[in-house]
Amino acid sequence: PPIGLLAPSHTIVFFAFFLAKIGALRFDIVIISALGGMILGDIAGYFLGKKYGYAFLLRLGKFFSIKEESLEKVKNLVSEHLNKAVFIGKFNPLTRSLVPFTVGSSKVSFGRFISIDILANVSWTAFAFVVGYVFGASYTVIAPYFGRVVIIALVIAVLIAVAYRFVSKQ
Repeated sequence: PPIGLLAPSHTIVFFAFFLAKIGALRFDIVIISALGGMILGDIAGYFLGKKYGYAFLLRLGKFFSIKEESLEKVKNLVSEHLNKAVFIGKFNPLTRSLVPFTVGSSKVSFGRFISIDILANVSWTAFAFVVGYVFGASYTVIAPYFGRVVIIALVIAVLIAVAYRFVSKQ
């Protein structure tokens, strides 16, 4: 979970789909890598949550100003609305890496978690594919005017700025 907070996967996946659209990467490799990485990361988060539980979140929460009452709310939300919490949590960059840990801490069965998680990951990857594809299509319109290297450099600079802003807010 901490790695997911420091390296925003949504930014990396959008950029990978952009690169696939302009021909720098293969779509099938990007899709397999994105899905595989997210699912394996979520499995690791789930089992870490199952092993260390809410006690770990309480200790860690002190460093991030997370109160026990907030963790209780999250625990209740997960137990009452598991499907929504996992699915919607996948689309929120702040909760994407924490939801599997929280679900594992909630003693939800792995089979129930993974079936919801796979559906959420496939949906999110489809969304990222569309966003990356649209940006890649836009690139082909402006590339003749600026050049491929300049456009890719601009996209990388914007992604670095977005990632820096995201990390600095954390």
